[in-house]
Amino acid sequence: PTDRKRAQFFFRGDAQRRALDYLRYALEQGRGTFVLTGPAGVGKTTLASRVIREWKSASDAVVLLSGERVGGNGVYRLLAAGLGLAHYSLPQPKLLGALERNFSARLSRGGRSLLIIDDADHLLRNELDELSHLCNLNKSGHPLLQVFLIGRRLPYTWPAERGRDDGIDQLIGSYQLAPLLESEIPDFIQQWGEHEGYKDLPRLPAALCERVAQWSERRPRKLKRFCEQLRGVVAKGRGLVW
Repeated sequence: PTDRKRAQFFFRGDAQRRALDYLRYALEQGRGTFVLTGPAGVGKTTLASRVIREWKSASDAVVLLSGERVGGNGVYRLLAAGLGLAHYSLPQPKLLGALERNFSARLSRGGRSLLIIDDADHLLRNELDELSHLCNLNKSGHPLLQVFLIGRRLPYTWPAERGRDDGIDQLIGSYQLAPLLESEIPDFIQQWGEHEGYKDLPRLPAALCERVAQWSERRPRKLKRFCEQLRGVVAKGRGLVW
C-alpha cells in the first residue's frame, strides 16, 4: 500500500466520534473560536483535517499554521502569506485591512475563511489578541473568519471575561480528546488490517491487549507504529500468530 493510503486510515472510536460531532457543530456555527485539546498522538490534527475535507468547498479558504512558527512573525503576517497576499512591507493596521478585504470578498462569493493553528500551546498573549481582532471582523453582521486552535494543554480554554486578560474572545466551544479505550484496540488493529488488504489478520487476544495498551498509551499514533511492525512480519510471508 502507498504512503497516501496509509495516511488515510482513520479509526472511529467513541472519543473520535464525539470529537467529530463537536467539530462539525463548530463549523455549522461559522463563527468564533473552537479549541481541540488532548495528549500528543491521539489524533487531534487528523480529526480536524478529516472534518475540513468533508466540509470545504472550492469557494472556501483554509489556512493551517503552526503555533511554533507564529512566534516572532505574528498571526496576521503568516495568515496573509497563507492566503497569498502581499505582506512583507505592510504595517499591522494595513495588514489587518488587507485580510478583512480578502475575507469579505470571499464571503460575497459564497465562501468562508477558516484559520487552523496547530500546536497552539505556543501562542502568546499578543497573538491571542490578534486572533481576537480577526474573530471580531464582520460584514453586515456576518463573521468573516472562524478559528480552530489545536494543542495539548491550552491554559486559555475559557471565554474572555471583563477583568480577565487570559481568555479567548468569541470562544464557542472546546473538546478534550482522550486516548482510545483499551477495549477498542483489537478493533483498531482489525480495521487497519482490512484497510491495508490483510483480510485474514488474526484478532489480538485479550491477554495481549493490556500489554499493547500499556506500550502505546492507547494513542492512535503509537498503535499505527505497532501496526507497521505487523506489516513487516506479514510482508515477509511469515504469517502472524499472536
